[in-house]
Amino acid sequence: MREGIGETCAACPETVAPEIVVREGHDTAEIDIRRYPGGPMLVRGPAVVLDHAGKPVPTRTGTFAVCRCGRSQTWPACDGTHRFVTAV
Repeated sequence: MREGIGETCAACPETVAPEIVVREGHDTAEIDIRRYPGGPMLVRGPAVVLDHAGKPVPTRTGTFAVCRCGRSQTWPACDGTHRFVTAV
């Protein structure tokens, strides 16, 4: 199930935006996606973040910070590099 989630992620400025999908048995309403000015996009809830090759990105908690500056060394995860670059 991907309704509404891909659209939010596609708005990110990365060259290849990661895809966000809902875990099986859950609904998009359970997922909260927030873009922080000058920072990452936080994805909270029963979501799976897929990298550019379509592989799930391992997460340890129910929150994932997606890089929006495109310069993270741990892309698609945010590593805080946005603090040292200009506009995000």
